[in-house]
Amino acid sequence: MTNKIILSLVSIIVCYRLYCTGYKFIAMFLFCIGLAIGIGVFLSRIHKNGFKYGQKMYKLYKLMIVSLCSIFVLIASLVFYDKYSCRNIDNSNYNYVLVLGSALEDSKVSNILARRLDVAIDYYNSHTNVQLIVSGGATNNFGITEASAMFDYLVDKGVNPDSIILEEQALSTFENIKYSKEILTSLGAQNEKILIVTSDFHIHRAMMIADSFDLENSGLVSVVSNTSKINYYLREF
Repeated sequence: MTNKIILSLVSIIVCYRLYCTGYKFIAMFLFCIGLAIGIGVFLSRIHKNGFKYGQKMYKLYKLMIVSLCSIFVLIASLVFYDKYSCRNIDNSNYNYVLVLGSALEDSKVSNILARRLDVAIDYYNSHTNVQLIVSGGATNNFGITEASAMFDYLVDKGVNPDSIILEEQALSTFENIKYSKEILTSLGAQNEKILIVTSDFHIHRAMMIADSFDLENSGLVSVVSNTSKINYYLREF
């Protein structure tokens, strides 16, 4: 009994540490697995003791376990696919590059967002006539929009401020695409094919949303570590 209590405490501490270090969705997933195991032990006991609804509850539990395992297999498959699939979907020339925002850290761009911007900068440096649309509103209490922080980062890296267009309303990927299309429409460029720059775990959903807005698009991705990718795929799904 003591060993089980110690194991439970250690598991809670591990989940808490993962949560505090940014791997929130991995922590939540592991917590759900632990909770499922605990429920399973409890249900197996009442099932053996002949509880009236024990059999039905135990079947429901087994269905939940199968669902969790299916989610794990799906995420592992997506990580493996992204690792070996083509990163740069299209190497054509574009007049507009849409860089999708991500949560800031202490009013500055996060590591994940910096990677996206670095990819955009690489493309900009070899296509100097391109316009960079940076999209992201104020999703925190820093009093600064993601787009504004992205603008500062790009200018510090040598990008011409006149080559940057800010979209500062979006609070989600859907709104990133929606409001960016409004900007393109105001520029008479709604029918142009755009290049969407975002993280590898995010690109497929972003392109699907762009398709729903009838925006012809292609994607260019920044790569994150497999550990981070698992965390963000859990968020995506």
